Amino acid sequence: MANKVKITDVKCMIVRGTWDWNLIKVETDSGLYGIGEVYWGWGAKDLVVNKMKPIVVGEDPLKVDKLYTKMLMESAGAGAIGGVTLTAASGVEIALWDLCGPILQTPVCNLLGGLPRPHLFVSHLAGGGSGGGDGRLETAGGRGARGAVRLDRVQVPGRRRATTGLLALH
Repeated sequence: MANKVKITDVKCMIVRGTWDWNLIKVETDSGLYGIGEVYWGWGAKDLVVNKMKPIVVGEDPLKVDKLYTKMLMESAGAGAIGGVTLTAASGVEIALWDLCGPILQTPVCNLLGGLPRPHLFVSHLAGGGSGGGDGRLETAGGRGARGAVRLDRVQVPGRRRATTGLLALH
């Protein structure tokens, strides 16, 4: 399937929050797609949809470096190789890498050099919730266990609904 896949569309969705989150979706003729994010900034969505999209549509999504370079070189007049041009191209690049994993049927981390370590240790950053109210992290096997963790639902000030606790990787 990898040799037959072509990019058919690039879409940008703005999610309103503390700032505008620009999410990029690169679609293919195989039905697979990749998601990326463009750092917020004026004109980011327009640059992705009006300038980057025509550059990558019809191309092989596995040619990530070639397409990234092409986006930068063909957009040099739209802000040189920096600022919003760089962030727009980077958002499309992230979506392309996200797309490569499913096409090649491997986790994206394998395409980027593999896992840096076999295990991740986590700690709880947001306290409270339904697990006794003290904000302690609960693991599947009890005290001292490593592996699956249960996250409490926590009320974040300024939000109407409770959200899942946050984790930090060590």
